[in-house]
Amino acid sequence: MGAIDFLEVGKFSTMFNARGMESQFLRKPSLEASMLDATFVSLLACPETKQSLRVASQVLVDAVNAAIERGEIVNRASRKLEQPVETLLVREDNEIAYPVWDGMPTLLIDEGICVSQFVNQLSKADGSR
Repeated sequence: MGAIDFLEVGKFSTMFNARGMESQFLRKPSLEASMLDATFVSLLACPETKQSLRVASQVLVDAVNAAIERGEIVNRASRKLEQPVETLLVREDNEIAYPVWDGMPTLLIDEGICVSQFVNQLSKADGSR
């Protein structure tokens, strides 16, 4: 065994040091660790426009996940999303959101999802109440 070795288990890697002790930072995140911390989110920005990001409301996440289930969502690279998102990080202008899976934001321009139609629909629904 080298100074540092990795063990692949499913989607997650576990890192071991020379003594065979498991490193804390590569374990599967706990439920608490997968929640996005507000301070962490405040440090993030859109990779394209550098606008600030915010965590989407659960209503928006549910609307996007329903559309994913219906096969209606593609990302900016025109790839159909097949896996529901855990949450979304929405750009300040409400046009684009970046998916979060397994507690990890995917801040790549091509992975952005156009959410303006959902935001507009939800705003209209809120205004009619």
